[in-house]
Amino acid sequence: MGYVSFGFESGQHDDILSITNHAAFAYLTLVYTGAVAESDIDFERYFKQLGTTVGNMFEIYYRHEIKDNEAYETVPGFVNFQYLTKGDLIAQSSGWPILADHDTQIFMPLYQPKGNDGYFLVRRIPRVYLRISALLRKWKLDQILPIMPGVSRSSKNKDTLLINLKIARLFPKQFLHLLGYLSRKKDRTHLIVRNREANSRTNDYKQEPWFKK
Repeated sequence: MGYVSFGFESGQHDDILSITNHAAFAYLTLVYTGAVAESDIDFERYFKQLGTTVGNMFEIYYRHEIKDNEAYETVPGFVNFQYLTKGDLIAQSSGWPILADHDTQIFMPLYQPKGNDGYFLVRRIPRVYLRISALLRKWKLDQILPIMPGVSRSSKNKDTLLINLKIARLFPKQFLHLLGYLSRKKDRTHLIVRNREANSRTNDYKQEPWFKK
């Protein structure tokens, strides 16, 4: 719906560090959104606390969905961001093994009886990519995409593009992500990409201090 949103994962619910990190995150969010002043909280302590425990940005690029009537069980012992090697056993699905098909990292493996998110696979996003992405979006470079060969608009709202991979070979998914697009495969030769910021509530936020920064 275009509202700014984000998630914070600090660890196991019963881990003391997780609890204190969540508290620090909540207090800092109140400051950065202008709800309270820095002087109202122990800002330096909370800022340093998260600064020493939170460092990397990750992209979730795969989600294993547990289907109806699927007998699913994650291999015991995984922790968030644990490295996997190609061929590692991740889970059992109705008696069939699920193996890592490449080196990766696992996130939020399912160990409780409820839920249909078996596990996620993630990869770290280098900070230089985030800086490049910010510049590309600031320059609105995505506006030239529809005039490129093999690229056409796929919606009246101008927020969705259809990319013919046989023609537009210069637009891999990673480049499109830098421009703020989410992609999904339409078929073997085409991608459908949607601009995540096309419906952003810019006018709602333009007077907020955190947005001006």
